[in-house]
Amino acid sequence: MTEVYEASTMKPFRLRDVFDRYQGRPFVFVVPGGNYGDHLIWHGAEKLARSHGLVFRSCSSDEALHSRFDPEEAVYIHGGGGFVPWWSGDGIKVLQHLCESHPGPVIYGPCTVDPTDMKFLRQCLAPVPKSPAEEVVILARERPSFEALQEVLGTKHVGLDHDTALYLEASDFPHIAQLMKSRGDYDFIAARVDAEGVGDCLLISLDPVKIARSFDHWLAMHACARSIVTNRLHSSIVGSIFGVPTTLSSNSYHKARSVWEYSLQERDVLWADSIRSSTTPSSLLTGLVGLVAPKLKDSITRRHIWQIQPEQLGLN
Repeated sequence: MTEVYEASTMKPFRLRDVFDRYQGRPFVFVVPGGNYGDHLIWHGAEKLARSHGLVFRSCSSDEALHSRFDPEEAVYIHGGGGFVPWWSGDGIKVLQHLCESHPGPVIYGPCTVDPTDMKFLRQCLAPVPKSPAEEVVILARERPSFEALQEVLGTKHVGLDHDTALYLEASDFPHIAQLMKSRGDYDFIAARVDAEGVGDCLLISLDPVKIARSFDHWLAMHACARSIVTNRLHSSIVGSIFGVPTTLSSNSYHKARSVWEYSLQERDVLWADSIRSSTTPSSLLTGLVGLVAPKLKDSITRRHIWQIQPEQLGLN
């Protein structure tokens, strides 16, 4: 395998370094699935790839698991937060499959792992050191994950870069930026109700990925807000992209805090240790509001985000 990181004193390689090295090779981008926040990850990686002149095609994780790729193709798996046991593990399965079957380069985009469960991480990465692939590299998107990955794989396989969503700018979404001219008078409190949620929140808050009716609707909910308070990492990232005053709080493990320290603090996103109130969001509440939201109009104050429907924002 190619040496890409020769000494611990050297600066870690970034995703752009890997793209530059394989600029003349065709790429396959594997989409491991996810919510609207993960769409930002995919868009950001594709923007970076185009800026480096890469020629790429995309496929799903299921397609990747049932395919044999040309040895000349470099296979890139989109990063994210999937290296934890409570999610589906599609990205991990694809990585393991490619490490065992693909002779060309295998690249896993900037991701988060759980340093408190090194046994699980070692199991996930067991095929990497013995892979016949031309090269296998994995990038972390913050320092605790970078250090954990290095502990398991050593230096030559592991890079460090920002979440690829942070390669995006408001100008990449001109149709959304146009809506911001009439920014709303609501404060958006976006709290998780899934496996990474926590038990306290401010006011009655709703999970935007559960109620948005499209990716553009999800973007506009954030971009048109007066402020955002959230424990969803990509809600804070989209807030920073569109210049909305944003506060990020912790989720169930280190991900939010670590990415904030590495990337978002310098982008003027604020940190709060928790989002507290006497009212806790629930999957039931989010689901009910998602069902009735299209019918809600003036009967609910505009400060409640679930009233903001796609048609009101000029979206389909």
